[in-house]
Amino acid sequence: MLLAIREKVTGAVALVIIAALGLFMVVPMLYDYVAGMGDNSAITVDGESVSIQQYNQRLSQNRQRLTQAFGGELPESFGDQLLAKRTTDQFIQQLLQEQATLNDGYAISDEDLVRVIQEAPQFQTDGQFDPEAYKRQLRSIGYSPALYEQTMTKRFVQGQFQEGITQTAFVAPGQLEQMAALMHQERDIEYIAFSGEAFRSDIELSDAEIEAYFEDHREQFMHPEKVSVEYVAINFEDYKNGLEVTEEEVQQEYQAGVDSGRYTSQEERSASHILFAFDSDADEDARAAVRSEAEQVLTQINEGGDFSALAKEHSDDPGSAEQGGSLGVVQKGVMVPEFEQAVFNLPEEGAVSDLVESQFGYHIIRLDEYTPAEAQPFDEISAKIRQELLDNKARLRYDSDIDEMSNLAFESSGSLEPVAQALSLELQSSDWFTRTSGEGIASDPVVREAAFKTDILDDGYNSGTLDLSNGDVVVLRVKEHEPRHEKTLEEARSDVESALMTKTVAEQLSAAQSQAAEAWRSGESGEAIAERLGGEFNTALGVTRKNPEQLPRGLIQVTFKMAMGEAEASVANANLSGEDRAVVKLLDKRPGQWEQLTQSEQEQIKQQLLASKGGMDYAAVLNQLREEADIDINQSLIDQSGQ
Repeated sequence: MLLAIREKVTGAVALVIIAALGLFMVVPMLYDYVAGMGDNSAITVDGESVSIQQYNQRLSQNRQRLTQAFGGELPESFGDQLLAKRTTDQFIQQLLQEQATLNDGYAISDEDLVRVIQEAPQFQTDGQFDPEAYKRQLRSIGYSPALYEQTMTKRFVQGQFQEGITQTAFVAPGQLEQMAALMHQERDIEYIAFSGEAFRSDIELSDAEIEAYFEDHREQFMHPEKVSVEYVAINFEDYKNGLEVTEEEVQQEYQAGVDSGRYTSQEERSASHILFAFDSDADEDARAAVRSEAEQVLTQINEGGDFSALAKEHSDDPGSAEQGGSLGVVQKGVMVPEFEQAVFNLPEEGAVSDLVESQFGYHIIRLDEYTPAEAQPFDEISAKIRQELLDNKARLRYDSDIDEMSNLAFESSGSLEPVAQALSLELQSSDWFTRTSGEGIASDPVVREAAFKTDILDDGYNSGTLDLSNGDVVVLRVKEHEPRHEKTLEEARSDVESALMTKTVAEQLSAAQSQAAEAWRSGESGEAIAERLGGEFNTALGVTRKNPEQLPRGLIQVTFKMAMGEAEASVANANLSGEDRAVVKLLDKRPGQWEQLTQSEQEQIKQQLLASKGGMDYAAVLNQLREEADIDINQSLIDQSGQ
């Protein structure tokens, strides 16, 4: 019976499966690798190949995910070569994992896989598995159920493979003590804090300094390039005004929906079963013995025996046996065909089937509850139908006008008057805006991006149709353009003063840090240094990495990087929050003691070490597999496809 995730699916494996289910709803990743594709193979690992099309698809997905992670623009450090290398390594690791799991006999049963899929929230409606939602979600990402289940099987067994390595990691007592000594170390420090605000308040900038800074940094103080545009806009909601839907049209649509099943609830059947399992390779004698036992139990049921009690005693499906064989609601498209047909052929509640044979064994099935399909009442759904019909009518005009808008904008490039006249639209104008900010229509980045394209900005062409976030569809052209140009000192004065002040404060703080550090190393007391240089002297004893005293994070980081001993090493500069700075002196350090830690702290250290060790063991196994594998990377094909 395709129902049970049994006790073997636990821990990290279960987490891998759930994580994978979520992942595939976001980014579909097709893994049906094709072997023996000759020059079309980007990567081949021990005879299994990845085509260049599959490689480029993954490369594009990796680039898209990283771009989103970095807020829409990739850092220069993530160049094409690095992305290509990461993509190559992903495919090689994946193929090595798949081959290792296949060779070592890792597997997931059909029933386990079905249960995992049924329990995925994205495939449920009102807490119950919804076959239509399942199929709909898969269609949206280009999967057939067979391909998706094949992919999930690979993910599951890879999780088993990884868990089998990471869960066998161990750490010696000496390693625990070493980690405790490091992680729970205490340090005593003195530090002098310098307030950026205090330094700022003591600085007065002269006109000459401001003018000189402006002259030396004119390129920093420029008016940005800006444009204004004229545009026409349409919005789908406006097309509903003045449209009507008659009662007759609503009735006709309702009846059509009832006839097609769109406005009809699904038939629901709740069932129980008793499974008498046999192995898929069982011979005829073994199957006959199982059938004999099943027939004896069926006879007892037909003679009035307690179905639930017999299920608990005899059923080989532990997922349902404890509930007296109950499977809950059985929906079409979920169970194997033989089982489904038997459930939906039972004539009434309480009816019991004859023996039903499936690939899992023999079943005795009882229909527990039956809810027939029912049409939704017209009064409950008429408003929704009316709205849908109204939307459909509006959509016809709206789509037609968008096509006409697009064609006219292209044909009459250089003017939007023909578009406005043909569609009776108002020709509107925006305020000035830059590449990065604007108001009104220019608050939408789609508008700003289009307005600064070369063919629109420099050549004067009309844009194509643009879909805006507020629902408008617009066509625009540049009305006015002002290039980037220098500001006068009067225009830039506040910005110049701010930049010069920030620079001056940073220089004075840096000088104070250098003087304080040199004086401390020379033997002057911290109190005297702080008083002389305008800082604040502090002492902090027993500082730990957990930082319960809530000292500035920058101070903690520097404190635990410093070394004891030489004066040079035991004094260091630290950046605090904002402009604030500090100089730190390390007085003493004491290792953490394992025996003094709480049980919770000891367990945390142990789990951290186990996780680290397990990760290193797993990486070592993958490296060994890679060293032993026959790997061919068609770099010329990869480079050529990326051009």
